[in-house]
Amino acid sequence: MSVTTLFTPVLSWSRRAKQAFALLADVLAALVAVWLAFYLRIEQVGMPVQQQLNAYAAALLFVPVFIRLGLYRAVFRYAGMRALAATAMAVGIYGSVFFAVLLIARWEGVPRSLGLIQPLVFLLLAGGWRVLARYGLLQMAGAAQKNATGQLLMHGAGGAGVHT
Repeated sequence: MSVTTLFTPVLSWSRRAKQAFALLADVLAALVAVWLAFYLRIEQVGMPVQQQLNAYAAALLFVPVFIRLGLYRAVFRYAGMRALAATAMAVGIYGSVFFAVLLIARWEGVPRSLGLIQPLVFLLLAGGWRVLARYGLLQMAGAAQKNATGQLLMHGAGGAGVHT
């Protein structure tokens, strides 16, 4: 299955559905990033113990930051370097808040270094799926150009704008 086939049905969705899809992908990325951070830090593979569930809940603090910085306004239209830079900035702000929460709360079983590891892993996951989406969109645009009938249409040029 190619990236193009993966994203084709998503493009026909409504704007709200695309935003919900992007939010859901980020929520999953944040939770997986917490799990990976625990694994990287204390080699824990199983279910959360002690007060570790609080760290998973705190990971959802990214949602208001991402919404405030407009990462869900135009989900697939601006999925290039600008969106990646905006994602990095949003994760930086979120990471500071997440780290502060871990420092203040001092939950049992949650190492403070999780506040540094999780945002880095989250940036890789959230940025990664955005790069993947951009790649799929570029592939689809290239395929659409190859499938064109060979005519070039220049909008606003009248009859002189159609060339075969």
